[in-house]
Amino acid sequence: MGGSERERLRQPQLSLLGSFRLVLADEMTRLPVPSQRMVALLGLQKGRSVGRSYVAGTLWPEVEEASARSDLRSALWKLGQLRDDLVEVTNDELRLRPDVTIDLREMQATAHRFLHDSVDGADLSPEIFADDLLPQWSDAWVETERESYRQLRLHALEQLSERLAAAGRFGPAVEAGLLAVAGAPLRESAHRAVIRVLVMEGNRAEARLRYGELSDLLRGEMGVEPSFGLEEIMEAI
Repeated sequence: MGGSERERLRQPQLSLLGSFRLVLADEMTRLPVPSQRMVALLGLQKGRSVGRSYVAGTLWPEVEEASARSDLRSALWKLGQLRDDLVEVTNDELRLRPDVTIDLREMQATAHRFLHDSVDGADLSPEIFADDLLPQWSDAWVETERESYRQLRLHALEQLSERLAAAGRFGPAVEAGLLAVAGAPLRESAHRAVIRVLVMEGNRAEARLRYGELSDLLRGEMGVEPSFGLEEIMEAI
């Protein structure tokens, strides 16, 4: 293991995709729930410092400001000796320390590079785009960020499916398309990615079956027919 890799493992690693996880010194670390929520909120600020009032009001919107700020002080206190490893406190502002690595930021950067062709995708596994942002959390501030990332990863999965299929890697191409479908069952472009791969690999019967299932779904849920783009693919077979 090189020196840079050892240094990276010593840095706090925050995971917000799939579930909340914090690794310090290569060991999983558990935080009280209020502290988890505070660290997660700071992790979504893209390195910016934010005021205590903003953090307290966002995390505890249902209580008065004085009580919310007290809850925030408690969440900071519960970090104990981990506080200096995770959070910078200056005057009346907080931010996550710059050396904390965050999987969400890394995957956003990967997806943007891929979509802008600076990463060819040949070595990308569809599974890296599989997880949503904190899917079990129902906070409004999480849901806004979750939808933003969901749209990004769905576009990445559809593009990845297309590029893998063009390279003749039909299995991973179908997997990428199905992950996009799982993330948005009514998203026609995700279904189109799967159907296109099935046609390319010669599975025309399965392609027709999936098209029929999608047609029934769209009629039942939305009262609409599949778009012309999908019909054009099916007419070609």
